[in-house]
Amino acid sequence: MGRLAQRLADRVFVTSDNPRGESPASIVKAIVSGMPSRAGVTVELDREKAIGLAVASARSGDVLVVAGKGHEAYQVTGGKTQFFDDREELALALSRSRPGQKEPVTTRRLAAVPSFSAKVSEVAEATAARPAFEVRDRRLEGLAFSPADVRPGSLFVLHPATRLERTPNILSAASSAGARCIILSRAYFSYVGRIGAPLPKIALLLVDDIDAALEKLAGWHRRRFELPVVAIHGPARLVGLTTSLLLRKQWSVQSTSGQGDGGRFGAVLALLGLERRHQAAIIGCTGLSPSEMSRMTHVIAPKTTLIAGETASEREAVATLASSLGLSFEELDDG
Repeated sequence: MGRLAQRLADRVFVTSDNPRGESPASIVKAIVSGMPSRAGVTVELDREKAIGLAVASARSGDVLVVAGKGHEAYQVTGGKTQFFDDREELALALSRSRPGQKEPVTTRRLAAVPSFSAKVSEVAEATAARPAFEVRDRRLEGLAFSPADVRPGSLFVLHPATRLERTPNILSAASSAGARCIILSRAYFSYVGRIGAPLPKIALLLVDDIDAALEKLAGWHRRRFELPVVAIHGPARLVGLTTSLLLRKQWSVQSTSGQGDGGRFGAVLALLGLERRHQAAIIGCTGLSPSEMSRMTHVIAPKTTLIAGETASEREAVATLASSLGLSFEELDDG
């Protein structure tokens, strides 16, 4: 195995798969022993760290193969079964390596959205989720990513970035805190079935990809509101400038300004937080690839989209925004 990997790949990262009752170090030693040399070989027993190292070392045009576990959403070490999904680990590692991402999503506690309100059936349809079992359609009030933020009637989202999937009985904890509905991955649901953990008697909505489901939910929620929405692909300070412009008009504005994440997730949270009182929304999308920009434009459904570089084009971009909203350029002079 080790000899074949080294012959076909430019770099090889050797790590644990499902060692079960065997010694992870002994398994890795046996793999490495088959390699002609240690050139281009990195040994890291922690699979999460190994995937992170591999992603961080990749360059444009590289192909990264993560082999061994396939569809399995668990890892068995020393008789202990823990949730582990290679697909989720890859997604998180890629988010950490994104250009312009100042800090990985995993270092922060994800902010709750207390104003979100919808029925279970609406959330299921918007996210294309499959209910784990039939439940009564009820109104949900608030969206949370941690049991500490759950209030009675909340929608709880078990997001990979929180690492709560590795917390025993997290579903029951969210339910006990008052959640009426939980969005979780199919992979985690299969893991729960494997270990025989108890399932709460509330709505459980199963999706393939949590982030994709949240994007769909944000797009659905955004379309419940008739208001000007501006998407900004440019420096984060441009979001602050445009938000300040509307605040000076005494508008009630929903904005990604100050949220610390101008990427896809920040945009999704801002859209999910839209309320009837808002008169406009300024959604910043920094550090996105062209394909991500295209996808997020469909989610945001903006009235105006600004694409600006650094300082030279910022004033022109703000002026364009002012014009689209019926405001005069002169109002920008004191800012």
